[in-house]
Amino acid sequence: MKKFLFLMAAMLTVAGAMAQESTSANAPEPQNKRIVLERSGNTYYYGGQKMKRTQMVDWYAQHNCQVAYEQFRSGNNVAIAGWVCLGLGLGLDIAGLSCAAASGATASSITPGKPVPPLLTAGYAMAAVGGALEIACIPCLIVGYVRMHESVNTYNTHMMARNPKPYLALQSSAAGLGLALHF
Repeated sequence: MKKFLFLMAAMLTVAGAMAQESTSANAPEPQNKRIVLERSGNTYYYGGQKMKRTQMVDWYAQHNCQVAYEQFRSGNNVAIAGWVCLGLGLGLDIAGLSCAAASGATASSITPGKPVPPLLTAGYAMAAVGGALEIACIPCLIVGYVRMHESVNTYNTHMMARNPKPYLALQSSAAGLGLALHF
């Protein structure tokens, strides 16, 4: 008889909780609903607020998520390094090709045993270093932007883990049925 009464009480509790959920589904959204951080391209959205990449470091610091803050800051620094490498590489390429053109040397004027003009050598060296910097910028930009974009998921995951929602569930075991509070 005790098991029967316990089973009936559990069913009434679950039925009451289910009835409450169905009525609350039609109710307006509560004010304390959790808002997530979203990203579209390099623009970030939190609620109705639109933020650029430059504002995100301060935003993460204000919202007290150290992991996402460090991830975004690190990605931003790597991306900036990538853009600097690209700019320097293009500048050295242009300067190197200009030096090579200014040396006046042509393919027919360079012969074995004759010294190569120093301006031509400097131009080729600058162009080679510029090309290496341009190649190095590619992984820097990719890694930097991936880190910045992943910081959104890190923030949302950490904020959800801070305030888990407790819920009741009907659970069965070898000893019988029971009502379990999960949190």
